[in-house]
Amino acid sequence: MEDCGSYFDGMAFIRRGKKNTIYFVKRVPKEFEKLDRRGVVQISLKTDSEAIARTKVVDVEAQLQAYWIALSEDRGVAKRYSAMVKLAASRGLKHRPPFAIEWIKTHFTENRVTGPNAQARDIFFTVINTGCRPSEIAGLMPDDIVLDHAIPHIKIRANSARDLKSPASERDIPMVGISLRAITRHPNGFPNYAGRDRFSDDMNRYLRRLGLFETGNHTVYGLRHSFEDRLLAIGVQDRMAADLMGHSTSRERYGTGATLAQKLEVLNRLAL
Repeated sequence: MEDCGSYFDGMAFIRRGKKNTIYFVKRVPKEFEKLDRRGVVQISLKTDSEAIARTKVVDVEAQLQAYWIALSEDRGVAKRYSAMVKLAASRGLKHRPPFAIEWIKTHFTENRVTGPNAQARDIFFTVINTGCRPSEIAGLMPDDIVLDHAIPHIKIRANSARDLKSPASERDIPMVGISLRAITRHPNGFPNYAGRDRFSDDMNRYLRRLGLFETGNHTVYGLRHSFEDRLLAIGVQDRMAADLMGHSTSRERYGTGATLAQKLEVLNRLAL
């Protein structure tokens, strides 16, 4: 494994994508191929400036190394995130903390969160009860949104707007509560954000301006971490949690996984 303390040629892993945005692209090291099955990691550096990219790429590399070490040290789904956070913190990196459930209930309501625009607001609300990555919601196409079904749901698939983080990310998620109301308002998806790296910046800026973040370290992505905490709080088993969140598991997968009805039963128990 590469030593983050030695010279790191970050520019060797920089690629330019659509609209000149710069990405960090790196093949998963051989020693971690069985643990991180993505093959290639691609992370947007959210800049078109090569000078800024040179600075950001060092932190991204350090975070990846910390993550891969965590995978090799403890493969448990629940413990893996904690290990990654501790390792990242030991390298002076900030993590994105989860929101407390009570904070979500009192601050992230339809009466309080009315912007920054209708599409961003409802991407945000859809994440609350699905635990999806914001990019997975922003990239939904009309065919991915199934509302005329006994169990309204969304289909997380690779499409023209975005790739998936890993094969395990492909999944169907029932819609409940505030998330169902939000997605019903956008049966054709979110064209202003599909395939664009704008949602997190727009929503983080809006919530921060209104003082709706729990702490200065919180970001929108913390909703996904909160969702995992909510699953743990009601005793959801690792396989079901992985099927809902699109996580890879440390053991061999057998069968087709949880059905929509089984997922719906779990989500109804934690729906906001």
